[in-house]
Amino acid sequence: VDAVDTSDRGGHGATRALLRDRPGVTAIVAANDLMALGAWQALREAGLKVPQDVSLIGFDNSPIAATGLIQLTSVDMRSAEVGLRAAGELLARIEDPTRAPTFNSIEPRLVIRATSAQMTRKRA
Repeated sequence: VDAVDTSDRGGHGATRALLRDRPGVTAIVAANDLMALGAWQALREAGLKVPQDVSLIGFDNSPIAATGLIQLTSVDMRSAEVGLRAAGELLARIEDPTRAPTFNSIEPRLVIRATSAQMTRKRA
């Protein structure tokens, strides 16, 4: 699997390789929600259950992540807010080209759904 393949097929192949190389894995964070779905398929094929055996987290909080059948835990980058702020900054710079650039930071949030198990600490 090509390392830049961010499709469900890429997530599937990467997860198969991960399970081969690190058979005790207990959590996977995929680069996007589509890759997480491919990872989920590979986990099922390996006889592993999500989240009982492996917690699964996507990245981008796409609309499909929240659907009733999937309920994928995902990182929400708050893209709509990022876009609104960027557009506002662009319009302000167009209105006043001498305006100093500003720095905006929008904190992502983890949207916890059914694919992640609660962490438990193992005693030494």
